[in-house]
Amino acid sequence: GLLCTNKSHGYVSDYFANLAEEDFARCGAVSPRRVAITPEMIATHPVSMVEQFRKCGLPVDVKNGRVVMSAESDEFVVCKKDQVLSAEQCKLLVHFGVKLSTFRIVLMAKWTKDDYEELQ
Repeated sequence: GLLCTNKSHGYVSDYFANLAEEDFARCGAVSPRRVAITPEMIATHPVSMVEQFRKCGLPVDVKNGRVVMSAESDEFVVCKKDQVLSAEQCKLLVHFGVKLSTFRIVLMAKWTKDDYEELQ
């Protein structure tokens, strides 16, 4: 993108150096930590989500009109630390609101009326 401003280079550099927003991980990203889904987390979702969960590899069933885990385990591990994430894992992370990535903006160049400088 292009940013036009009358602010100083130092101000703009500091602003973007300190700008960081948590975001959902994309396919191919490396997980910075282990993420597991508990039965309590699944129970809050509507029954209409069951097929989407199954397509993503999450073992779920419907019992008494509620979504429950099929396996009799305490948790389902979505990803482990340092694991490359698949599209299905990323979809599950979005469904459960787990943000593993950080959005940052890197300045590539600056241009003034007198000067052009590549910063990278």
